[in-house]
Amino acid sequence: MNSELCAACRSITLPKLITGFMHPLDRDQISKSRNSCQLCALLLDIYAKQTCINYSETASDGCDKLHRHRLKWKVMGLGPGLRAGMFRLDSQHFGPYIRVCAPEESTLFQQGIITQREIQPADSPRNLRLLRNWLDECRMHHPKCRRGSYSGQTFDDASCSTALPFRVIDVGSTDNPETHPRLVTTHHNIAGRYLTLSHCWGKVQPTKTTKATLDSWHVALPWAELSTTFRDAIRLTRDLGERFLWIDSLCIVQDDPVDLDTQIQLMGVIFEGSYCTIAATDAKGTDGSLLTDQGLFLSGPWSTKHARLLLRKGPSPLPTENQNNNNDPDNVKIARKWLEHEEVEKVSVPNEFHEVILDESPVHAGTPTLQLQQKAWHSRGWVFQERELTRRCIFFAQDHLMWRCSRYWETEQTGVPERRMTYTTGDLDTPNTFGGYNAHDLDYNLRLLWEGCVQNYSATRLTYISDKHKALRGLEERLTTRFDVIFRFGIMDFGHKETVLRQLLWMPASAQGKSLKGDPHFSCPSWSWMIIDGPVVWSLYEYLAHPELLASIQFGKQSLKDGTQELHISGVGATISVGPMVGEIECFADGAERWTKEPHGQIATDPRTNWVLSTNGSDERIGWVVIDTAASDGQPGEVIAAPLLQYFRMDDEDDSMCVDFLALIKQTDSVAGADYGDAPEQYSRVGRGRVIKNAFVWLQTCQHLNFTVL
Repeated sequence: MNSELCAACRSITLPKLITGFMHPLDRDQISKSRNSCQLCALLLDIYAKQTCINYSETASDGCDKLHRHRLKWKVMGLGPGLRAGMFRLDSQHFGPYIRVCAPEESTLFQQGIITQREIQPADSPRNLRLLRNWLDECRMHHPKCRRGSYSGQTFDDASCSTALPFRVIDVGSTDNPETHPRLVTTHHNIAGRYLTLSHCWGKVQPTKTTKATLDSWHVALPWAELSTTFRDAIRLTRDLGERFLWIDSLCIVQDDPVDLDTQIQLMGVIFEGSYCTIAATDAKGTDGSLLTDQGLFLSGPWSTKHARLLLRKGPSPLPTENQNNNNDPDNVKIARKWLEHEEVEKVSVPNEFHEVILDESPVHAGTPTLQLQQKAWHSRGWVFQERELTRRCIFFAQDHLMWRCSRYWETEQTGVPERRMTYTTGDLDTPNTFGGYNAHDLDYNLRLLWEGCVQNYSATRLTYISDKHKALRGLEERLTTRFDVIFRFGIMDFGHKETVLRQLLWMPASAQGKSLKGDPHFSCPSWSWMIIDGPVVWSLYEYLAHPELLASIQFGKQSLKDGTQELHISGVGATISVGPMVGEIECFADGAERWTKEPHGQIATDPRTNWVLSTNGSDERIGWVVIDTAASDGQPGEVIAAPLLQYFRMDDEDDSMCVDFLALIKQTDSVAGADYGDAPEQYSRVGRGRVIKNAFVWLQTCQHLNFTVL
């Protein structure tokens, strides 16, 4: 192994790695040996990534970008044990974080001196052992992980008493590896543990079960026709000691509309009941653009820039200048004491070598959640409810292997329990800050949970827009099972409550976005956030308190013709004057947070948000309105505000009240409703807004009106 290092790099010892050292070569010398030395190749890349803390593009005395001086190594205080360090030119520069790893069976790892494992092939025996141990630990010692976070249902993973999905893959057993995987139809009458696969279909469709292949695939699946990911998932399930696996394209008959609709409704049950989900995050590439399927087992030592060193421990003494350095971090002090003990007790063998791996994988690349958010897999609409509902998940990524349960995250390199990261998710059973909770608190928490889900889901992408509601039904079903709520095109209906009115006050993340109205593949009422082709959000309410209802609502029957649904609003309304966009006013054109004394309070930050102007002839700005989608002529027409809620404002003593409203326009082909009282006019939603100046006076000018919103 040392043959892959130059003489200068072979001179590095374990004491030097622990206490710090100056590399013997400068940049020009390192460049000459980069092809024959692993560490020099790594250092050359580190030179290119040196950043000067004082450098700016406009500075006349800019940094020397060539960075030719020798690099200094120092271990960082990211304990326990040695886990990371940095090569830097001097105190004015910093480079990428370098992970310090050791083989799990080595003395350094066993003694806790280096606490980070090396990266191995994703399907290595060590990684399979880690996964089996993690699953066993979680099953036996994590009560929270037996409980579905959305349905509240408890699953008995130990006794395998969970009902299997209607159709699963029997992968066979490790005792009989020649067994051909096959489909099994359980009719929900067979109990057992099963795994699920979460993957992107991508531009090339995976192998799919059809009516024509259903019978023969109950005998044996066509192994040669299965994608690499499917074959890897079957092997992994078998290697983990499990018998059953669920894959959507194989376990649902894709050309049977009845089977499709039935199983889509059960997706929440399937993924929440799964013992563990296998996530193929990079099988189609990190950006999802690959036409070929790469499979699960992508990561390994080849995934990262690294250098494998054999470091001599003794009898070389510690550097005297660092012998009593009290500024060393605790993990370095502990390692130095261990070295001293080894020397005093003569425990070490003369000229004993220890294998250490320096790995340029980003130590501070963010949490596992942030890492996954960079992947195309994470952005897919169908994947959203799969990753939300599953209780345990193994992520096979391009650069490493990681997993999580309902308690913590871990990777193959984590090494010690202290370095596990807590996994956080919405917990509807957590008492509020005042102790305990009542029905109102539960409604409030449930609304926030659902709004968070919608905001995240609406930012995902779907290959077929017709799947927009289908890909969320599993999550809706789980919450319906637990709380007996009704979902109406993505709006959670609690009945006549403030929480429902707040949900109706969604707005597009970017004003005047793209609408799905009239799309031949998807029907949706204008009052639902699903009408927007893009992310939606809810306005912040930090400075608003004591909400009061200004309208009553009632949902009509769902139309058999186009599947949409009427929303009946009884309350007050008034025509509003929609003014110029915020971004068209000079003092608000810089894209910064937009606060103004006229009107008081915070307004939406999107520059395409419109002012609401007074209709008394003064054109005074009294509020704001976010128009959902751009009109073909640039104007939404006559806009009527339908107030839903009023609040007490804690951020303004002069105007202590504000009113949230829906912005509506009358349908040009309006036909009076036959089943609702005074036959109200029919309207479409075009936006939402807030009156924040003289709101009480404005509300007095509103007239009693009934609206039917389509």
